[in-house]
Amino acid sequence: MNSIFFVDEERYRQGVEKIVSDAHEQYEKICYISFNDPHHIVVKMLTQVLPDSEKFIVVDASKTRKDVHEVEKGTFLVDTANIFNVYVFLKDLIMKEEVDALFLDSASALIVKHNHLPLKEMMETMLLDVGAHGCDTMTLAFKEHSGHEVLQHISTLMGRSMFI
Repeated sequence: MNSIFFVDEERYRQGVEKIVSDAHEQYEKICYISFNDPHHIVVKMLTQVLPDSEKFIVVDASKTRKDVHEVEKGTFLVDTANIFNVYVFLKDLIMKEEVDALFLDSASALIVKHNHLPLKEMMETMLLDVGAHGCDTMTLAFKEHSGHEVLQHISTLMGRSMFI
């Protein structure tokens, strides 16, 4: 199921921790892609919140890089200069690693950093493709973006929308 979670900016960290904790209980393999924080912050948070963070693959899409590479087992850095390549990488990773849940942190970061791109179509295509592979998605966004055209567009693909 596709879910979107809206959170107040000041409760962002608590929202992330809640989603991560719930996903850890529900899924076997989770891909956490961060358009906000670099991988070392995400990995640190995961190890603090979870007794076993081995279920998580971390993809750092927080800034532009020269290429895609694995910095340590289960942690990847991706180049956001071409956001389409991030999508292709994610799709391949989900199939190869048999990921059953994707956590997108966050749609708000995509809106702010990549608003010049056709985000509505990209998000829709990603949600449909990922879902076709049996992978659920959890998308986080700030409450202030709940009325944004991108989130309104993809809301029809969401089985659940929650304000946390």
